[in-house]
Amino acid sequence: MDQFSFEQILSTSQTPLKQPAPSAKQVTVSDEGANQRTEEIIASQNTDEVQISNSPGIELSSHGSDRILNYEHSRYFSAVNARIEGIEGKAQGLIDKVNVSRKRDLELMTDFREKLLMKVSELCHKLEDQLYDIYEQDNKAIQDKMQELSTIMRRNVHMSTELQEACHNVVRLYKGLCMQPEL
Repeated sequence: MDQFSFEQILSTSQTPLKQPAPSAKQVTVSDEGANQRTEEIIASQNTDEVQISNSPGIELSSHGSDRILNYEHSRYFSAVNARIEGIEGKAQGLIDKVNVSRKRDLELMTDFREKLLMKVSELCHKLEDQLYDIYEQDNKAIQDKMQELSTIMRRNVHMSTELQEACHNVVRLYKGLCMQPEL
């Protein structure tokens, strides 16, 4: 609680404030160095009375008539604790369900990935086979065209050779005609 709340409690309190007994133990707890609060636990010689003080000037005491109230409080807090444990159990159950669901999803994704990889692998093999078939057909067509080209080139070389011989023969004839005396 902050100081404003303590002031409100102090201003509305109708009971006179008790001073701690001389046998009280005083413990000072620091909340991260910012605020200090003093808790006094006072145990008197009489076991019927225990006083707990959360701040100076405010004391809670428990007497014989308050034991019934404390018992009811303890039953109430037991019920609250049981409900909290029930909620924690339900939350843990939900977390477990989420974990099981995630594990199942992971298994499904792993299975899906494996099946997908197998399908992709099969499709790749089919595609490779089809490509090799196309390559073979193209290779046959290319081989046939290369054979034709080779035949044509041989014919061209042969014709070129014949043409050169014919040209040489024409040149010789021409020279022979030009060199003859006139008759």
